[in-house]
Amino acid sequence: MVPENRAARQTWVADAALDEGRRGADTCSMQVSGRDRRADLDADAERLHRLMTELVKRYQFRDRNRICCFGVSVSGCYVLDELAEHGDQTMQALAGGLFLSVSTMTRVVGQLVRRGLVRRQRDPGDGRVVWVSLTREGKDVLARIHKGLIDSQREILRPLSPRERAAALRVLARLGESAGEWQERCAGPGAGRGRDGR
Repeated sequence: MVPENRAARQTWVADAALDEGRRGADTCSMQVSGRDRRADLDADAERLHRLMTELVKRYQFRDRNRICCFGVSVSGCYVLDELAEHGDQTMQALAGGLFLSVSTMTRVVGQLVRRGLVRRQRDPGDGRVVWVSLTREGKDVLARIHKGLIDSQREILRPLSPRERAAALRVLARLGESAGEWQERCAGPGAGRGRDGR
């Protein structure tokens, strides 16, 4: 409420103007701070992209060297690992779990079947559904591949201190969660994870 007394009114107007100026300054500061945060996020996103690209390239080189000597492709190794981790699965579920098309998964599984590493069989209740399972030979080959990969991981981690290793693992786990959340937002709930489906 504006005071009736002239002197009080002048003081009130001055205080109101000061308050308005402060609010304007705060708003401007918030806008600048928001722009700074966006610029920082953009810069971090660019750096993450470059770091992950380099890391993935190096790991792909490592995986090819460690896996292909067993006569298994990298994709084939992922299939073996998925079956070992989650048990027998349908072709549709495997494709969803590894974010591949069913046609690509059919080709990869076919290669593993020819090597005797997995077996395929039709669902007795629905001939359109094909189940995939690990053979004993597949389990043995996967165990040898896994040992080689873990040996290389140990050497990669060796130069890091225990604190650095723990921090790196925490960040990678959180990045994995965040990537999953992003994927859900982009493609809808359950995108790519078709384990229970056929």
